[in-house]
Amino acid sequence: MTDEELRDRILDLAEAIRVRREKFVELREAGKDADADVVRNESRALFREHHGALALEQYRRTVPLTWTHDSTEPEIERAIKIPALVAATKDCATTPRNVAFLGPTGVGKTTALGLLVRRFYIAQRTNRLRVVRWVYARDLAASVLEYALGAGECPEVRLAREAPVLVLDDLGLEKDHGPLLDVLNERYEGGRLTWVSSGLTVPQLRDRYGEAFFRRLVDVAGKPGLIVSCFQRGRGEGSRPESRGHQTGLSGAQ
Repeated sequence: MTDEELRDRILDLAEAIRVRREKFVELREAGKDADADVVRNESRALFREHHGALALEQYRRTVPLTWTHDSTEPEIERAIKIPALVAATKDCATTPRNVAFLGPTGVGKTTALGLLVRRFYIAQRTNRLRVVRWVYARDLAASVLEYALGAGECPEVRLAREAPVLVLDDLGLEKDHGPLLDVLNERYEGGRLTWVSSGLTVPQLRDRYGEAFFRRLVDVAGKPGLIVSCFQRGRGEGSRPESRGHQTGLSGAQ
């Protein structure tokens, strides 16, 4: 389904819901309660489909993984090699908190972030624009360095700071992480969610960015976030993925 076809479907569903709501009122006023209940159930089914279509539209606008735009959730799950990543997308969509997906290339960290966004839009029943903003860590850091001195605040940084949910993909590839610390510090103070993927282990994150940065990365509003590590336990640099992955809260992330 193209974006235009999806938009037309959303409009058609909205009109169908409106018509059935009007019909429901007419039937109730006429005392035809049984018929009204049938129309109400039809309206509820259409509403669920309408919400799903809106969530898919927002997902397409947010997530750059175009190959997933017409994929079903089970199809996307099969592209993620670590079960703990899949489990986290379900858990954190319904109970939002900060998330860090860590692991070597190819395990499905970025795909899992995309699936989390999709499930979040559905679970939270939110279709407002810019609820979730997706950026690559290296691009966000570089945008500050490339922005003209004296031109005011970099627009990309402002959007990253203000988004209710920020997806920060590929953390660890940027040359200068100073701008990222500023963004995360403000998000931490404002209690806004941040979802991250990185090819670094927890010790490497702490060594590279410092303890304060790390805590702002995996904590929000005093609530410990979730770390899903796809590295084999006790492997130091962690070049090989663990077959299932494992989850820890902040206190267990050593």
